[in-house]
Amino acid sequence: GQQPSAGTMDAKNLIRTLVNRADGEIGIIAGGGVTVQNVRSIMEETGISEAHGTAGRVTIESKMAYRPEPPLYMGGEKRNTSEVEFSKKAISATRVLAYVSEMESAGTLWKKK
Repeated sequence: GQQPSAGTMDAKNLIRTLVNRADGEIGIIAGGGVTVQNVRSIMEETGISEAHGTAGRVTIESKMAYRPEPPLYMGGEKRNTSEVEFSKKAISATRVLAYVSEMESAGTLWKKK
């Protein structure tokens, strides 16, 4: 939708226009700012059948007790901070299931013309 979030009205209008122009010949996928909170409305209001979003990403804090200042650089990021060095990203199955459930509720999930 060429906006910071596919959930904005301008983005939804553009996505709906693209879906109509594509007429089932190519898939239009909404992405950027698509969350479990807005994926259903994006799908319902635009007619998309697929979406790309951060459905299940969570941050898990490290249980490591030794945390020197400044943190030791472990090479995972270009700039190390305590937020980066003592946490990791993971996927939550519960959040992914909630995201897919919202998509299914929209009634357009993987719908073909």
